[in-house]
Amino acid sequence: MKRTYVILAAIFLGFFALGLPDGAFGVAWPYIRQEYNVPLERAGFIFVVHSIFYALTTSCLGVISRYIKEEKVGSIGLFVMVLGLLGFAFASSFFVHILFVALMGTGMGLVDGGFNAFVAKHYSGRVMNLLHCFWGVGAMVSPLIMTYAIVADGFTWRIGYGALAVLVTVIAVFARMLSPDGEGAACPSSANGTCLALVPPAHRKKSTSGGSCGNRSRQIPLAELGQAAPSPPYTRGRIFLKGKWNEFMAVLMFFFYGGAEYGISFWVVSVLTESRGMSTDAAGIYPAAFYGAMMAGRLLFVFFGTTVRDVTAVRFGIVLSIVGLVSFLFTTNIFGILLIGFGFGPVIPCAVSEVTRRFEPASTSRLVGYQFAALGGGVAILATGLGWLLSNVSLEILFPAVIGLVVAAGVLNEILEKRMLYE
Repeated sequence: MKRTYVILAAIFLGFFALGLPDGAFGVAWPYIRQEYNVPLERAGFIFVVHSIFYALTTSCLGVISRYIKEEKVGSIGLFVMVLGLLGFAFASSFFVHILFVALMGTGMGLVDGGFNAFVAKHYSGRVMNLLHCFWGVGAMVSPLIMTYAIVADGFTWRIGYGALAVLVTVIAVFARMLSPDGEGAACPSSANGTCLALVPPAHRKKSTSGGSCGNRSRQIPLAELGQAAPSPPYTRGRIFLKGKWNEFMAVLMFFFYGGAEYGISFWVVSVLTESRGMSTDAAGIYPAAFYGAMMAGRLLFVFFGTTVRDVTAVRFGIVLSIVGLVSFLFTTNIFGILLIGFGFGPVIPCAVSEVTRRFEPASTSRLVGYQFAALGGGVAILATGLGWLLSNVSLEILFPAVIGLVVAAGVLNEILEKRMLYE
């Protein structure tokens, strides 16, 4: 049990670090573009380059995980992220900045894909939500760090990225120290010896001997957990979705959601400061509030995850985020951004957990990798497209466009759930 919790601690720290660059960019970009003298929509180059390398990395996760355990893939990614953040702090031109964006995309793809695949394969939706809560903490803290670096006398956005680099370095070293090198892992088990901490609750069956995992089996070593078993004991007899079209819809949902979430986080400060006349100090609070509410939404489903199905959590999140987006059409009240963040909170972790319910376990690492590659594609294509629309049509088009993206993701989720009923 102790080693299992140590591994989770390392992964949670890694996800905290993963959230830091996401939250900081929206605050830093207006000042980055001023220093490099580039237009607002030039952020599209950053999105595209970041997303290409992020997508390439996550789409190769199925191959990479054959040789390196998923949790160690994530640990490697943390050190790559450090190099990217240091590059941002010292880049001499926009072109050099873009080169380090590619490195950052690679590192974040390794962290995101590796840790998500590991947790989706071996843990419940509650653990997945808790994992993404730590991402939310990082994304909530970093806008405050970046805002302070920008408004403080003698500081700039470069100081902000330097501070984030130091923080991620500490986390990467600490996570590496926590990550065990042994082959096995002790974990809580049922009366028949099955490892309960590593089996999603939806996969557990009643045992004739009184335990909660029906098949008598030994504890599962992490070395074996890193390999996709074609038919684990706790999934035999279950029905899964088949066919490339179903897989495509599960992946496409992340494409639309990626454009929605990152469209808000990247552009909301620009809209508030350049269209609605808000000061930098006040606008910098909005990304922090957005990610703080997202973290709160995930925490809610950590505590109620045993009574609320993952698909229900996704539905709740989509509806609530649409309510918040509609409210932002008429007001700049921070309550709207809180609703959006709270609604977005459970969507990604619960949708990832749904992969283990809807598709065969052997497909988990591959599909999760494709999903996060699609999320990166949504950032590259949709968030970049939003930047072009904001520059050439109206800054106020952000919120109606994001509503459309959220609705598209929700429709795909409902189609997949209906297909599960008739499979």
